[in-house]
Amino acid sequence: AAFDTILFFLFGKVLSGYDANDVRQAAKDTLSYLFAYLSDPLFFMVQHIPGTTASKVRQKRNAAWKVYDSLVQDEIVQMIREANKEVPRDTERLPGSILESWFACEPKFSNRGLGPILAEVRGMVIAGFETTAHALAYSFGMMAENKTLAAELHDVAKKALHSGGGDMQAAMEQSAIVTNFFMEALRLYPLAPMLQGVCTDDIVLTFEDKQYNLPKGTNCLFFQLCH
Repeated sequence: AAFDTILFFLFGKVLSGYDANDVRQAAKDTLSYLFAYLSDPLFFMVQHIPGTTASKVRQKRNAAWKVYDSLVQDEIVQMIREANKEVPRDTERLPGSILESWFACEPKFSNRGLGPILAEVRGMVIAGFETTAHALAYSFGMMAENKTLAAELHDVAKKALHSGGGDMQAAMEQSAIVTNFFMEALRLYPLAPMLQGVCTDDIVLTFEDKQYNLPKGTNCLFFQLCH
């Protein structure tokens, strides 16, 4: 589910045909490489010596990158062609995805070639896993502090999962209290202190009987530290 969410934000559509276990292992191996690289000052040299532990960690990272690239490369090529008006826009792709915005607003991004774009996507995927871990950690921490709420969430989710025929997504959609709980956890412990965005349409905001006009293209900062 976490990987589906990451891909949806990147591409604006759901990508299928991957093995969840392969993706989890790829994320683990990539993070292990990153940890070794940052924690061992000699790793960047030793990793090139065959037979060493560092070399094996690097080999696992390379295999992990192949897993990611095999999943997203064709979709990236498709989006580049869409951005260049070479092919019609995929009807399943919803507007506002990260890559679509980059292709539209940063011409140099697509001009760098497929390799650097794949590297950016790998980074976003790993960041997405870390972000998901952040959200889950604080959510479970809140449940640990409130045993009564945790028991109620467990009962509601269990009943919803049973009525959904084992479909986890359907169960979550039916469990308003579970959804609201996670949304409240995100409100209390935001994934980022602030986010930047650009208005894709003209927007009129009303606050205390006053109207504020934000023309299309306005750069906005959304602060998430107040609760």
